[in-house]
Amino acid sequence: MIRLSASLSKKVPIEGLSYSSQSFMAGLEVEISEQSNNSQICSRMRELYQMLEESINDQIRQHNKNESVPNKSADMSNRTSQPRNSQKRRENKNYPASQAQLKAIAAIRHERELEEVELSRIIRQNFSKEAPADLSMKEASKLITLLNSQGREAG
Repeated sequence: MIRLSASLSKKVPIEGLSYSSQSFMAGLEVEISEQSNNSQICSRMRELYQMLEESINDQIRQHNKNESVPNKSADMSNRTSQPRNSQKRRENKNYPASQAQLKAIAAIRHERELEEVELSRIIRQNFSKEAPADLSMKEASKLITLLNSQGREAG
């Protein structure tokens, strides 16, 4: 068997933020027969890249649907410059908690032997939300700091 691997990525500028872009990626790996000739291999690679292109375009469309995009016709002359620090830019948006943050929260919960209802109570009390998946990136960061500080106090 011959293994074909293909990956494709696109960077799309983030509206209203200088020097910022959103990356979209997709990758595929397939096996084809060793009896395939060059023409068949090239044809299969073109198919793979078409699928990847469609996948990335779908990602971008989905992202744009979920993102509130500023009005392009708004007067740009009165805008203040955006912060260059990427952390500050993330804090200005309500990005959902990352998978890494959700895994960290689950690990801390397990390590502290915290019941799910107790974690929900802490989230409700501090963020008026029900579960880790409901948190923004900024809120998840604060929760991780809070849980870690409670663990040190208890230990």
